Amino acid sequence: MLLTSLVLSAALMGLAGSPHCLAMCGAASTGVCRGCTPAGQSALPAALAWSLGRVLAYAGLGALLGAGTQWLAWAAQAAPV
Repeated sequence: MLLTSLVLSAALMGLAGSPHCLAMCGAASTGVCRGCTPAGQSALPAALAWSLGRVLAYAGLGALLGAGTQWLAWAAQAAPV
């Protein structure tokens, strides 16, 4: 039950943040993807690669920050020692 509620919360937060992402990154992403694509070809592969890179970067940074937070919690408990 707990995992389901966390996944649902994360999905709803992602959905709510989509307009922000579109407004802040949409033009830059479009420019990069169109600039990397030869004339007359679809920009879809470049857009998918760009999006996959961003997802992996955000996931990696999130994991790093989560691990850092866990380490800080451990250090706070060990501080009195």
